[in-house]
Parts: sequence; C-alpha cells; structure tokens
Amino acid sequence: QVIPPKRGQGKTYRFPVTTGYPLFWLKHAAISSEVSSSEFSGNVKGEIKDLTSDPVFLGRPALILVHGDFPKQDVHGLDAKITLDHTTDVAKESMSMKVAHFPVGDNQLSASPDVKLGLNKASGTSDVEATFINEQITVGMKNTFADIKYDLEAKNKTVQEIIDNVLKGIPIVNVNADIKGSFQDFDVHINSNLGDELAKGFQKQLQAKIDEAKGQLKKMIDEKIGANRDKLKGDIDKTTGGLTKEVDGKKGEADKAIKDAQNSLNSQKGGGQKKLEEEGKKLLKGFGF
Repeated sequence: QVIPPKRGQGKTYRFPVTTGYPLFWLKHAAISSEVSSSEFSGNVKGEIKDLTSDPVFLGRPALILVHGDFPKQDVHGLDAKITLDHTTDVAKESMSMKVAHFPVGDNQLSASPDVKLGLNKASGTSDVEATFINEQITVGMKNTFADIKYDLEAKNKTVQEIIDNVLKGIPIVNVNADIKGSFQDFDVHINSNLGDELAKGFQKQLQAKIDEAKGQLKKMIDEKIGANRDKLKGDIDKTTGGLTKEVDGKKGEADKAIKDAQNSLNSQKGGGQKKLEEEGKKLLKGFGF
C-alpha cells in the first residue's frame, strides 16, 4: 500500500504594496446620533479615520473620536479618543477618555454593628488614560466626587454627631487607580483622600469636644466656688488693707523718732564743739598767747 507523505507545513509570503492603495481603506466615517425613545440613546458625534487592511503601508494609525451626552443617563461631557497604531512591528493601542459629569448612586463605604456609612448620592467626573503594548496594559484613572450626600447611621448619638460634622468638612472625594500588567496577571493600586480627610476631621472634632468639656468644667467650678472665692478675696483684701494701714502708721512714728534723734545729736554736737573751742582759747591765753 502506498502511503502518501504528509503535507509539509506551509509558509505565508507577504508581498508589500509599494504603489497604489491597500486592499481595504476606510479613510473617514462620521458618527452621529440623537436622543430617542431608547433608554441608552444620546446626542453623539464622532469620526472613524484610517481603518485599513495594511496599516504598515498606509503609515497612519486608526483613530476613533467620540463626543456626546446621554441625558437619560445623566451623563454629560463624554470625550473619547481611541488610537490603534499598527504601523510598526509592535502594535500600540491607547485610549484617552474624559467624562465631565456622571451620577453616583448608593455605595456602601462601611457597615458595622455600630456605624453604617455610605454615599447616597454624588456627582462624579472621570479621566482615564490607557495603553496596550506587547500584551501589557497600563491604565490610569482619576475620579472626583462632589455634591456628596452621605448615608450615616450610628448607634451612639455622640459618634453620630462627630462623624456627621467630619463628613460636612469633606465636600470633595478623590479616588485614583493605577493598573499595570497583562490581562492574566496585573496589579491594581487605589488611593483616595477620604482616609486622610477623615483622620483630620476626627482630630478636629475630638479637639472641639475636649475644649467644650474644659469650658463646661471651668464654668461648673466657677459656679460652685465662685461666691466663696469672691468672699475670701474680700476678706483677704480687708485684712491686708488694715495691716498695711497699721504698718504705715508705725513706720511714720519710727521715721519721726529717727528724725528727732538726729536733730538732737546734731544740736549736741554743735554745742560741744563750741564749748571745746572756748576752753581751748582760755588755755592758750593762760600760756601768754
């Protein structure tokens, strides 16, 4: 029996186009849509440029541009740009997208037996930059939430008051995310200002509570001992006033006595000096001087 040999592995030879046009080239297409009865319809405008079967020959990356609003979904200010660059051996695909406004519904942030905290309603904006090169994806996302209405429920009244005051001091919440890796293995990093703002707010509110407690304690002490303190101060002033008056009187008497003694001493000193001089003269006269 003749067994034919297996067919060999084929090889594809590509003959690049050096003149003319690619086999397929969509140079420009317009995108247009208006709001209709459909729930997801919107006012959308956009373009598709340079879709081709031979991007290397054409040398132009394909572009998809979309701008629009979706009133029924309360999404406004959509601006997206998608670039498909297959003009080199290494394909590069990227997306840049911004949304000026989108609604945020119920989101639970914390749920414990003592405190439940969530976002009841908010207005969000988003900015996304993404690339896909060599099976590796990189995504950077920045989200901002404003006009926030929190859903707070705490068993303890003081805790409820403190957290409520803290949340009033956080009008804007930022949530940023970075994604890197392949579709099978990637890392996600998320950060937000909410944690830091909560910490600062709690510190401020607790300090306010401490200051309030100090004020109440001082007021209570003043009310309890204020009258006795004033009476004691009056008695001390009265006593020290009498002692001062008496001391001043004694001091005056002492000053007068010292002055009289000094005058007497000076008088005696003067008289003795005069007498001594007279006796000296008599003695000199007796010697014939």
